[in-house]
Amino acid sequence: MIVTKGVKLKSNIMREILVMTFILFVTNTFSQENKIYVFKDRYNKSEQKYIENDPSRFSEIKVMTANSLLTNRKIDYRKVEESLQVMYPSNNATGVLCIDLENDAFKHLKGHNINRVKKMTDAQFEKAKNDFIELIRFIKNKRPKLQVGYFELPFRIFKESEQRPGSTTLLDDILKEADIIMPSLYIPYPASHVGVDANLKFLDINLKFALQCGVRLNKPVLPFVWYFIFSPEEKFSYEIIPKDDMNTYMDYIFNYAFNNKKVNGIIWWDSAVPFYDRNKGMVKQNYIQRSQKRDNINRRDLFYYYFEQ
Repeated sequence: MIVTKGVKLKSNIMREILVMTFILFVTNTFSQENKIYVFKDRYNKSEQKYIENDPSRFSEIKVMTANSLLTNRKIDYRKVEESLQVMYPSNNATGVLCIDLENDAFKHLKGHNINRVKKMTDAQFEKAKNDFIELIRFIKNKRPKLQVGYFELPFRIFKESEQRPGSTTLLDDILKEADIIMPSLYIPYPASHVGVDANLKFLDINLKFALQCGVRLNKPVLPFVWYFIFSPEEKFSYEIIPKDDMNTYMDYIFNYAFNNKKVNGIIWWDSAVPFYDRNKGMVKQNYIQRSQKRDNINRRDLFYYYFEQ
């Protein structure tokens, strides 16, 4: 009996040490303010070196998109496991991972939350919710030390009235499974068209909602930003955001607080295939001052345009 108690005591001590180690890892990972999480493997050696030489400012994040997750628009767990093996070969790998699952289930979740989206049935919502929970549990089981979150959960809204009544906690069951809350703060209109204050109001609404989730669920918040306008009106979408405006938005995001809680950094989105190569003719510079126009748009120039000090 004495030996059994000793074993149990050692087991409890080891469990407490592991828990404390995990808490310290999470705290250290997200303790830096004004941290910018970038998809480092999407850049050339020059930009990668620039990122690596400034670890107090930049940190790496990876993403699993439809190509890594889906077959015929459904979650393919064999493909997910193969993708994990490529991205994180070690079962003990650490890092920050975003799941970008924008399939029918994603639309069904949004339809239960956002008024401007077609309303879904309770059964559709529950099925979608369970799909999202099952996927993140699968990934966490395979790579337990990764810090994982879902892209755009909670969903971006343009005004508070868009949120369906009583829907503010509907995503909590999913977000409880996540390590990080990753909302999208893609700016909806050029400041030259609506004014900077209108976009700051948009940020206020979405930051408040995301940080409320963070406080309620005790989760860090890392919002996505993009250097393009992503608007409900097609004529404005894919307008490059001027550097001065982007700095204003980023300062606002970093300094915003709800119940003394702030974001734990931002995620700087850049697509795997340069957006401007894949979507020729869509990128616009109608609202950018002549001195800030980019003659030959490419990822390298844009990276240094926004980040070189």
